[in-house]
Amino acid sequence: MQLANESVLTRNPMGSTPYTEAKIDNTINGTDPYRYPAVDWMDMLIRDEATSSRYNVQLSGGGKAHRYYISGVFNHDNGIINVDKRNNFNNNISNNSYSLRSNIELQVTPTTKVNVRLSGVFDDYSGPLTSGSDLFKNIIKSNSVLFPAYYPATGSYSEVRHIMFGNWENQYYNPYAESVRGYKEKNRSQLLAQVEGQQDLNFITEGLSSRVMINPDVRQLPGP
Repeated sequence: MQLANESVLTRNPMGSTPYTEAKIDNTINGTDPYRYPAVDWMDMLIRDEATSSRYNVQLSGGGKAHRYYISGVFNHDNGIINVDKRNNFNNNISNNSYSLRSNIELQVTPTTKVNVRLSGVFDDYSGPLTSGSDLFKNIIKSNSVLFPAYYPATGSYSEVRHIMFGNWENQYYNPYAESVRGYKEKNRSQLLAQVEGQQDLNFITEGLSSRVMINPDVRQLPGP
């Protein structure tokens, strides 16, 4: 606040400074956190750490008539947004990703071979209405001393059941209000299959063979 005043007076010694000495002193002394706030938006809204999990499974084997390979991967990622217990939803980023793959080779007859290949990817995402990076950028730009994140429901407002978000004449960005405005969910899935049949036709002509391949593709695009 002192530097903000100084920047104005440096350009115009007669200019109007944004902060009075009384506001600066009361903010420093912590006189009243609601009248003279000093909000650490980063500490309030962003956690110091997040967790991620990775699980992998692979199976393979077979015999003379068949061979198989199956693999599965599960990834779980959490965001670093603090979850406010005053709300009945989780606005932190949570992303679950599953991927499956299988290759199966069958020797149906001495001259007939069938290969079946399957792969699938499935994503389940939930998080804040704005992206985590946008929330971080807006926190950096937010003023820490104009208003508190929210006001207590006391006095004539004791019957209020919703959160009374802080602002200054409704013209500034409150990163806390934005972070708990809601959440969104997105799902994506893709399933690919490949069925291949190979037939040895040496009984007709030596070296002759045929191959047939089918490739179904099923997708579900991410939701809004």
